[in-house]
Amino acid sequence: MLLLLLLAGGCDQREEKVPAPEVPAETALEAEVALEEQTALETEPAPPPIPVEPVEFLLTYQAGEHGAIEGRARQQVPQGGSGSAVKAVADPGYHFTGWSDGLTTAARQEQEVTADLTVTAAFAPNRYPLQYEVEGAGEIVGESRQVVEYGQAGEAVRAVAAEDHHFVGWSDGVTAAGRQDIARGELTVRAVFAPNTYRIGGRVDGLVEGTELRLQNQDEQLIITTGGPFFFAEPHPTGTPYQITISRQPAAPSQTCTVREGHGVINRQEVNDIEVACVIDTFRIGGRLTGLPPGQKIVLHNNEADPLTLAGDGDFLFPTPLEDGSAYLISLQGPAPGDNWRCEVENASGVLAGRDVGEVEISCAIIPVLQARIGRNNIELTWNHEDFPGAAFNLCRAREEIPAAGAADCRAFAAGLAEPAVTSPHRAEALINDLTYWFQLAVRPVNGRTEYSDPISAAPFGGLNDTGIDWCADERNNHGREGIRADRVAGCEQLAAGHPDQDGHLGRDAAAQARLLPKRGSGSGGFDFTRVCASGEKAGEGRCPPNPALGDGPDNWACVRDNVTGLLWEVKNIGGRRGAGHTYSWYQPDGNGTQGYVGLADGGHCTGSDCDTAAYVELLNETGLCGTRQWRLPTRRELLSIVNNSRHDPAAETTFFPHTQADHYWTATTFADQPGSAWQVYFRYGESYPAAKEQSYHLRLVQGRTVTFGGAHPEFAPGAAQEFTYYDDGTVRHNITGLQWLRCSLGQTWDGQECTGQATALTWQEALQAAAAFEFAGHNDWRLPNKNELEALVATQRSLPAIRQEAFPGTPAQYFWTSSPYAVLGHAAWSVDFGSGTVNASIKSGKLPLRLVRDDW
Repeated sequence: MLLLLLLAGGCDQREEKVPAPEVPAETALEAEVALEEQTALETEPAPPPIPVEPVEFLLTYQAGEHGAIEGRARQQVPQGGSGSAVKAVADPGYHFTGWSDGLTTAARQEQEVTADLTVTAAFAPNRYPLQYEVEGAGEIVGESRQVVEYGQAGEAVRAVAAEDHHFVGWSDGVTAAGRQDIARGELTVRAVFAPNTYRIGGRVDGLVEGTELRLQNQDEQLIITTGGPFFFAEPHPTGTPYQITISRQPAAPSQTCTVREGHGVINRQEVNDIEVACVIDTFRIGGRLTGLPPGQKIVLHNNEADPLTLAGDGDFLFPTPLEDGSAYLISLQGPAPGDNWRCEVENASGVLAGRDVGEVEISCAIIPVLQARIGRNNIELTWNHEDFPGAAFNLCRAREEIPAAGAADCRAFAAGLAEPAVTSPHRAEALINDLTYWFQLAVRPVNGRTEYSDPISAAPFGGLNDTGIDWCADERNNHGREGIRADRVAGCEQLAAGHPDQDGHLGRDAAAQARLLPKRGSGSGGFDFTRVCASGEKAGEGRCPPNPALGDGPDNWACVRDNVTGLLWEVKNIGGRRGAGHTYSWYQPDGNGTQGYVGLADGGHCTGSDCDTAAYVELLNETGLCGTRQWRLPTRRELLSIVNNSRHDPAAETTFFPHTQADHYWTATTFADQPGSAWQVYFRYGESYPAAKEQSYHLRLVQGRTVTFGGAHPEFAPGAAQEFTYYDDGTVRHNITGLQWLRCSLGQTWDGQECTGQATALTWQEALQAAAAFEFAGHNDWRLPNKNELEALVATQRSLPAIRQEAFPGTPAQYFWTSSPYAVLGHAAWSVDFGSGTVNASIKSGKLPLRLVRDDW
C-alpha cells in the first residue's frame, strides 16, 4: 500500500528533483554507478503509469438480542464515500440503548469512509406498571401496585370478597379470583364484587299440564304451565322481603290453586319451600224434562255412567260432579224398542268450561213413524196411524233432503209435492227409477199440536243394474263372499267404519241382502230376471211353463228378460245353431258404428250360418226368436250390465244364463282409438278391453232399447247434447242414470269454467274414507261409484280421455277407483281407465284418482 502511495505521489510530482542519498566513502564506486544510472534515467523518456485498482471498505451493522437492523446491514463503500442509512429497531417490549462504538442515536449513516467498520446495536427491556384495584366490597391480597420488566411475571394477587358478597370478575374479563400477569405493557384492572343474591321459589303440585298459573312477587310475575319446582327469574340480596300471591288462576280446565309459606325475608340462603297446590274445579250437569207420557220412565246416563232415573217432568241434576274440562254426553235409555214415542235430547254433549251446565233439554212425545217399501217406479209408505185417532196426515215429497223440523211449504224443496189427507198405506207412483226421494209426514192431532216424522229417503229401483256384489272387503281380503247371507251381512257391518260406503253397503244388492227388494222375477243380489220361452211368452204365462226347459221348441226356454233394464237377452243352448261354444269374427258390412273398418267376414267357428256377427244377427232375426226380429249386438255397457261381479269362471248369473263361457264376448262398440278393434267383455272375470275384429269370440244378442242405455230417449243417449245437465256449483246430472256427479276429480277445484289443479291419488281404502268425509254443494252423502256407475261415464267414442270433457273437464287419462271389490283377488278392486275406457282390476294399495257421485238428486 505504501509503495502504491509513493508511486502515485511520484506520478503526481514528476517535475521535482529527488536529491541523491548520501553514501559512505567505501561505497563510492557503487555510488558512481548509481549516479550514472540515475543520469541515464533522467535522460531517457518516462515509462507509462501503472494502473491502480480503487479501494473499498466493508461496513457491518449487527443487532444484539431483542432487536433488528432496518436497512442494509452489510455495505461495500469506496474510500471517501458514504454508506446508506440504517436504523436499530427494538422488539416489542424493548428499547434501543446505543451502538458499540458509542453512538447513541438509533439511526446512522457513515460519511467519508476510510476504513472497515463493524458495530453492534444494543437493546434493553422496558418496565411496566401493574395496578390492581377494587370495585365493591372486597380486597386485593398481594402487591396491588407493581413495576415489572417486559416479559416477566409480576407477583401473584387474589381478589377476596367481603362477607355475604362474591367475586364477580376482573374488569378485563378474567373470571379467576387469583391471577399473576406477565408484563406486556401497562395494566390497570379492577376486581369487581357484588352482594350475594338468592332465588325465590318452591313447588307446584296438581297443576294440569299446559294450563297457565300466574304467580306474583311484588312487581315480578311468573307464568307456570307444568307442575314441579319453580323459581322467580330475578334473585334478590339478603334482607329483601317477598310476598307470593296468585295473580291468575289456571283455566281450561278451571282450577283453584293456593299458596303456603309464601311470604318472608331473604336471609343469606335460597328460598325454596313455597308450596302451591292446585285442584281442578268440579261442576254439575242438569236440565229439564218435558212431555214424558204418564207411567213412563227414562234413564239418563252421563258418559255411559252415573245413571239417573226420571219418572216425570221437571228439573233434574246428575248427582256426581265432573272436573272442569271433562266431556259430557247425555244418553237416553228408553222408550223400549218398538214404542211409537220418543224423547229427544238437546244440548246433550259438550265440555265443561268453568261453570255448571243446566241447559240439557229432554222432550218426549208420541211420534209418527214413517216406513218405506221400495218398488219399481214406486215407493209404498206406511205409518202408525192408530196412535193418532182423529188426526190428519199430510205428506211432503221432495227430491232433496227435508229437515227434521219440517217446513211450512213443501213446495220450497226441489220437486216438492204436498199431498194432504193421505192414509196409510200410501203409494207414491210414477217415480223415476234410481232417483232418491225424501218423505216426511206431518200429523195434526186433535189437540192441535203438529208432530213430524223423521224424514226418510228411498229410491225406486231401475235403470242401471247393480254389480251383484253383496259382500264387502278390506284392503287385503273379501269377507263372506262365499259364505251364507249372515256371513256377508256380518262382513259388511264389520267393515262399515273403516271401509265405508263400498259397493256391498249400497244399492239393489244391499237392499236384496236386507230382504227389502221386491222383484218381478228372481236372481241373486239385485238382479231381477224372468225366463221367456221361444214363443215370446214369459214363464208361467200362456203356453210357456213356469219353469221351462232349454231347447229349440216354442215352449222351451230361449231368452231372459232383465226386469231392471227392460232388455231381452238370448240364452244359449249346448249345441245347435245357438250353441254356447260357437265363436264369430266381428263384422258389420253396412259400416254403421265401424269407424271405417267393417271387420272380417266368416272368421269364426260355428254351425248354421256364416261365422261372423252380422250373419248371426241375421239368423236370429229370421227365426224371430222369443217373438222379436230386432236382435242386435249389445253395446259394451249393455253387456257389462249382466256381469255378476260376485262370481268368476264365469262371471255370470248362470241360473239365467246357462252355458256361459268363461271367455270373450263381442260387443257392438268399436274401439275409438283403433277402428280395427272392438270392445269385448271377458266373462271369466268381468273385464272389458278392446280386441282386433278378426278375433274369433262368443256372442250373446240383445233386444230392446231402454232409458238406461239411451235407446228409448235418443236425446239423452251417450254423446247427445242432453246426456248431461250442467249446474253452476260444479256438479252435473247424468240424465241417463239420474246420478249426480262432481265435474272435477277429487283434489281439483271448479273455478266456474274448468277444473284446475291436480287430481288426488289415493289407495282404495283412503278413497272410500275420503268420499265418506267429503262435503260439497250442500251435500255430505258423496261416495265412490260402483263399477257399473263409473263405467256409465265412459265415452266409448272417445279416448285420451275417454270421457266427455265438456262435462268433466281436466279428467286425467288414468284408471279411477270404483267402490267395487274384485272377487278374484282380495287385494284388488275394480277400476275404470279414462285413457282408453278399459274396465279392469287394480291393486288396492296402489294410488288412483277418484270421482264422486251421489244418489240423492
